[in-house]
Amino acid sequence: MGQKRKTDKPEFLRKAIQISWEQKIIPHCVLDISRRCNITCRACYNIPNARFKSLKTLKDELEIIQRHQKITSVLIVGGEPLLHPKIYEIIKMVRKKGLFAEMSTNGVLFNETVAEKLAQSGLNMCSFHIESKQKRPDLSFKSTEEERNSLREEKAHICEKYGMDSGIMLTAFKDNPEEIKECTHLFLRSKYLKYFVITSYIDSERLGKLSGNLGTKIVAQSGSSRCSENSYTMKELVHIIGKNFDNQPFNYIASTKENTDARWLNYRCVSAIDSSSVTNFIIHPSLFERGLLKFHEIILKKSIWYLPQSSFGTKIYLTLNGLLGHYKNFIFLAKNIRKCLILKTLIATTEVEIKNSEVILCASCVDAQVKSGKLVPTCLADNIESV
Repeated sequence: MGQKRKTDKPEFLRKAIQISWEQKIIPHCVLDISRRCNITCRACYNIPNARFKSLKTLKDELEIIQRHQKITSVLIVGGEPLLHPKIYEIIKMVRKKGLFAEMSTNGVLFNETVAEKLAQSGLNMCSFHIESKQKRPDLSFKSTEEERNSLREEKAHICEKYGMDSGIMLTAFKDNPEEIKECTHLFLRSKYLKYFVITSYIDSERLGKLSGNLGTKIVAQSGSSRCSENSYTMKELVHIIGKNFDNQPFNYIASTKENTDARWLNYRCVSAIDSSSVTNFIIHPSLFERGLLKFHEIILKKSIWYLPQSSFGTKIYLTLNGLLGHYKNFIFLAKNIRKCLILKTLIATTEVEIKNSEVILCASCVDAQVKSGKLVPTCLADNIESV
């Protein structure tokens, strides 16, 4: 399948920057430390008594990733990472390699005592997977929006107290669009949350058995597959996000087949925060980001996925974006110069497709992990049997 012309871009991508990292300079990866978990989610794929990977195994996996990619950050996932008896040593191991450490957790075990230890170990950012219809000890299965948002904010506030960035994660089901609205509104009004990741539901059973890796290609035994009825296409996801967040995609990663087929989207805004309010300002791409992307790719031969945030750094970024494209930035800065400014990022990803037996993926997979010594996308790791 040939690439579409630039003029064939869907309307929502017209101003977005395409990220087209080559494999070597993809800056991010996933370290899956155990599939053991202490809750059950609607799209659960975990194993109640799964084994914990040893520290040596995880060191070996990280070294394999670093041989293939010049990563700058690592996302530690499970299962539930906080169940791992060596979680603090794992974070220290990542940080000793000069990498930023992020973690995805359901938050059940996350409290001030744990947060302090995580921060002391060097954790930079923590994302919380708290959503409806989870079987968990700190929320009813029929929890209300108010109860869920209260728990999300409580966890994010603890992160802020111990100097860590925070985010929330949501598996988006087509039969429950209200939860996208619920999380988006919380994200935009929160004084603490800096990231929100929306992942369209992936029906693993529908995909069937797969083989291959990111170094070659991944193929399906089934031959072809329709999108799940409960999964969003990117166009649908953009529409529902747009209804709740008046913004356009900032940048995107295309699929392995077409540069106009977005599989991963990034939205940005800056929030001005004081004791009584949060004011959001939409950020649009400028020549600054385009130049910075090329500088990293061509000169540094590496890129950046995550950087710890500060109000001063956000003000500098807003100034550079304004100088090279958007004068309205300076009006916002002048009005809010004494306030704390934070950059907020919303990320949306959609389900993979299968065409003529080949699995269509993100062209630059930022969520690669190691399986049998090879890199595979985390979203398909359980389906890939022959690597």
